[in-house]
Amino acid sequence: MLKAERLSVAGRAGYLVRWQVTTGKGPGGYVQSVAFPSSVGSGTPVIVRLAFDADVAELPLSLMDTITRGIRPLGDSATSGGVGASISP
Repeated sequence: MLKAERLSVAGRAGYLVRWQVTTGKGPGGYVQSVAFPSSVGSGTPVIVRLAFDADVAELPLSLMDTITRGIRPLGDSATSGGVGASISP
């Protein structure tokens, strides 16, 4: 399984790639990479990578989408977040 698409992350155009990992032993898993330009500075790329084990029921693939949708730009008043800030789930 390979999923590749364009999307908007933190108000910036980005890309998402998700693939299924198979192994010789064990259940394998899923890996997702999201890349988008930073909202501060020179637009340096931000890369967010998630990896879920395939046999953990508490980690459905839809959770990757939820996490990605929750990414906000630094200083976003909705999160009051920033470098070193704690943001509750």
